[in-house]
Amino acid sequence: DLSIRDWKVGDVSLTSDTYTPVPGGQELSRLNVHLGIERLIRYYIVQMLIPLILIVAMSWIPFWINPEVIPTRIGTCVTTVLTLVAFRFMFGSLVPKLPYLTLFDYLLFGATILVAASLLTLSVESRLVQKHPNTVRKIDKIARIAPPVFFVLVVVLAFLFC
Repeated sequence: DLSIRDWKVGDVSLTSDTYTPVPGGQELSRLNVHLGIERLIRYYIVQMLIPLILIVAMSWIPFWINPEVIPTRIGTCVTTVLTLVAFRFMFGSLVPKLPYLTLFDYLLFGATILVAASLLTLSVESRLVQKHPNTVRKIDKIARIAPPVFFVLVVVLAFLFC
């Protein structure tokens, strides 16, 4: 019986045949091993993807809070940034160190950019709220829609190109 953590091992088959490594050269024996394996992704969805989605969604909450309540808006977004940093450290300790980027690395990178963009947007709004409250309300309306759309785009692109 074969078992590999996070994988479902199915049928294993062995076949033998011959092959010629160099055209016109000597035929050699070969043993072919076929492993039917399937990655169990439920753990990663429940423990990593869903929390990441919730953390990123936390950065959108300030755009639904009254623009005049600057400390609450900035505090919520800064808390999101710190939560994402802690999440990255937790995730980094759970997966092996690889010399290449994985799907989840791209998702984390996209999430980090979106959360940082929310914080930057709120910082700009905090400077505008006293003199240009209508502009801030327009930015908030856009920010209630654009970040979720961009996040869906990040997820789709990550899944398509990884």
